[in-house]
Amino acid sequence: MPDAVEPRRAGSGAENYLLGTAGGEVVVHAGLVVTIGAIVGVYVGHWVLFVIALLGAAVWITGDIVVHVSRQRSPDISPATPVRHPVGRAA
Repeated sequence: MPDAVEPRRAGSGAENYLLGTAGGEVVVHAGLVVTIGAIVGVYVGHWVLFVIALLGAAVWITGDIVVHVSRQRSPDISPATPVRHPVGRAA
């Protein structure tokens, strides 16, 4: 009588990977996914930092303009007052 061999379970690739019973193809694919994810993450991260820096610069410049404009004195539009010279009062 031949030895009874336990039939191989049909597990998922992730299950086999975690159990250490995965073939080389799953390991290669997992490595590719991690590598591509890291590259995309670094690329997107740099763009996010760039956008945050641009927004910060825009807020800084806009704030400076607002402060500059608000500190300017408004022109005096009241009617002109008569000029009183000391010579005119003596007469």
